Amino acid sequence: MIPMTTQLEFSTESPFKTISLPAIAALLFALVSISLSAILIKVGERELSPEAIAFNRFWITALVLGVWQGINRLRPSAKKVAEDPGKPTLKPFWLIGGLIAAGFLFTADLVLWGWSLTQTTVANATLLANLTPLFTTLGAWLIWGKTVDARFLGGLGIALGGMAGLT
Repeated sequence: MIPMTTQLEFSTESPFKTISLPAIAALLFALVSISLSAILIKVGERELSPEAIAFNRFWITALVLGVWQGINRLRPSAKKVAEDPGKPTLKPFWLIGGLIAAGFLFTADLVLWGWSLTQTTVANATLLANLTPLFTTLGAWLIWGKTVDARFLGGLGIALGGMAGLT
């Protein structure tokens, strides 16, 4: 019989010892980029339409990710996944269809957000765009019958209260 202990053992090592300076720099760059996106879109709309800005955001991202993927494939230390040549690697139709639908919905989100920036202030457009958790929860409940616990709804209420307080 294995003896059971009632005491929890915690590590004395800090989890922050493994965080590197490039990771922190990348995180700060990402936070500043996301924070400035609405203002930069508003400035860009002086010369481009919201649809053109959304298109440019997509093709620039595709270019960066394509170069990144190419560099990863050229690195000799990249791990190669052994594939069985006898089995096809096709994905199910519903998975591919779901990814395509998600791409179209994200495109519509960016275009509509860019358009909303032409109709209202940056603060209002950003606050309304950040209602995603509310509509995602509502959609999951209405479409798929998913339920959430009281703790999640409490957090959602606090977030919505904070949003309402900022408007």
